[in-house]
Amino acid sequence: MQPVATEPPVAPSVSIAKDGGREQPGDGVTAPGDHATLAPSAWAALRVRQWPRFLPLAAGALLTPSGADLVALLTGTTVAACSLAFAYGLNSITDRRSDLLVDKNPLAGRTEVPSGLPALLVVLALGALALGAWIGAVALGATVLSLLAGLAYSSGPRLKGRPGLSLLGNGMIFMPLLAASVSVGPLGGAWFAAAALLAALLTQNQLVHELADAAEDLRAGDRTSAGWLGPQRTVLLARLLGLGAGAVWAALTADALALGVGIVVLLGSDRVLATAADAATKRRRHRWVAFLGGSAAFAALYGTVH
Repeated sequence: MQPVATEPPVAPSVSIAKDGGREQPGDGVTAPGDHATLAPSAWAALRVRQWPRFLPLAAGALLTPSGADLVALLTGTTVAACSLAFAYGLNSITDRRSDLLVDKNPLAGRTEVPSGLPALLVVLALGALALGAWIGAVALGATVLSLLAGLAYSSGPRLKGRPGLSLLGNGMIFMPLLAASVSVGPLGGAWFAAAALLAALLTQNQLVHELADAAEDLRAGDRTSAGWLGPQRTVLLARLLGLGAGAVWAALTADALALGVGIVVLLGSDRVLATAADAATKRRRHRWVAFLGGSAAFAALYGTVH
């Protein structure tokens, strides 16, 4: 289980001009990739390097009482891949005029959208829905939630630019993927314990993500949760979320080993949030705590179910 994170390199120097209250690339400026021969493909806009780390979330079905067979797990992983590709591709389109870093967004600084990308996003969404329906009712519901959240986060009401809702929208893109391989309920206590831990780690990382991207969000006219709270209160909220998740984890986890692993993970994330000097460092270190600790917690929970 791992929260969303990208590590930004040093921002290139690109002039920006305002257009209708929303900043646009300045006239005569060639942002990275602006030249036609360097135009990114529709596939590049899906930011494939950023989302595969979340595909293991589809193994959440293994924490349910009924479990899942290999076919369901592989199909659920494909559902997760399609859902995440849709969310990242749509975000590449909507944020291309405010993003400056091509390592983060291949469409950064561009005005045009790669030909075929909108159609590709439709195919990905329909494919995810079809596969989710084939797995079962729970997987289909999870897929619908993830796709709707991806749409609402970047476009539509653009939850990304609304305090509080930015956290909810981001979480709802990823959280449902824990059920992407689940055909029918019940989900069980171990699954909900994993969901609580994921929600805390995901929201913590999103908060420091917003701190690190404050300049780009300001250019886009987005008022994120971190932008509204300010740096100190953002870190405080992230740490309090860890305490809350620890309480839920303790309530849902009877096994001593699993309980200990989860508490250690949350203490590690709290240490990173409290000591790292800047938001980019917090995000990078927190990502590793979430990846390694989340994997260990998942393994410990699996042992309590099977």
